[in-house]
Amino acid sequence: MMKVTMQYFPYKAIRENSEYLLPENCRRWRNLPFVFLACGVIVGLIYGYFAQKGTAGDAMPNNIALPEHIKSCVPFYESLQKHVKGNTGNRKSKLTKLSLLASYAYSDYAVVTLEADGWYGNPLAYYMSISERKDEETDFMVPVLDRMDDPPPYTLSVCLAPFYGNDSKWLLLAELVEHYKLQGVEHFYFYVKDVDDYSRKDCVQRSRQHSRYTIFADIDERIMPLKDSRLVHYVTRTMIKDAALGMLQLKSRWIQRTSEVPTVYEGAETLLKHLPTLVFHKTLAVAPRGNTAKFILDSNRVLLMQNHKVLVYFPEYIGLVAPADEAVIWHYRYTDAGESNISSLAKAGASGPSEMMSYPEKLGEQLFRNVQARLDYVYRVNY
Repeated sequence: MMKVTMQYFPYKAIRENSEYLLPENCRRWRNLPFVFLACGVIVGLIYGYFAQKGTAGDAMPNNIALPEHIKSCVPFYESLQKHVKGNTGNRKSKLTKLSLLASYAYSDYAVVTLEADGWYGNPLAYYMSISERKDEETDFMVPVLDRMDDPPPYTLSVCLAPFYGNDSKWLLLAELVEHYKLQGVEHFYFYVKDVDDYSRKDCVQRSRQHSRYTIFADIDERIMPLKDSRLVHYVTRTMIKDAALGMLQLKSRWIQRTSEVPTVYEGAETLLKHLPTLVFHKTLAVAPRGNTAKFILDSNRVLLMQNHKVLVYFPEYIGLVAPADEAVIWHYRYTDAGESNISSLAKAGASGPSEMMSYPEKLGEQLFRNVQARLDYVYRVNY
């Protein structure tokens, strides 16, 4: 059984590791070096260093040479070290409790992600180790997910952001899933663990080698291709066109949602009154670049991200902003019915007149039927 445990190690020894010898033979793990892009340590130290647990050291042969520097066991070491020194990703948040999120085994390295906001620059560095004895104590274990498929099992997936607020979400969620299924999405990543935007960072790892491309979106957002028939075709064609492309950023258009999601589902009548793509049409101008933008990633090419931008690419990869006449985000943003159009425009960061936009009629009919069928089944209406 493989166990994942959290360990303390002197910060000085890790920072000044040019003379630091690993407590175990790192080379025996050279086909599975562990880089720990922990969601707090990544925002803290960007990475934790791999070391194997020393409890079985007495049983190791004495004639095996040990590497003199930990970079022998850490892939992407030079790139990671550069961003550590550059303070990349430091949100200067309050210290939170460390907890494990997940662990992923790729073909030539592995990643363990943590929920650990606020740990940047902590005087003790945390690293993850693998125990060699089943009787060693562990506080918590996460399964190692196989990420060695080539090609990945899915072409396009959605990573949904954590939910905020106490308002009802069921209708937005049902519409989101059915909308993206019509657009060629094959898989969805939902997080039930009580975390904030850190789950987005974990989703970079979770989707890597599991989905060729991954949409990062909120529950009230619908990405719409404006020229291609389906989003999967647009994404695939655009990303393949440039071999250096790691991210496709999409600009946002607010569609004013002037009523809240109902708390009770009563069949088709509820959808006719409240389904966002059917009911709301007042659309604001395209927001400036970066304002409430979201993106689609090739997560093999992205190391670190935030809500609205990529912070770190793997070497030699770049991002691209999708032209607003090719694809945009329709953001069904709830605004109080009394809120003026001017203040809404100011919030969206956009300028220009609003217009009435409608969900494509052919898709809209299918979307309505699919949402109704899903909700009828879930809430046992007409069953």
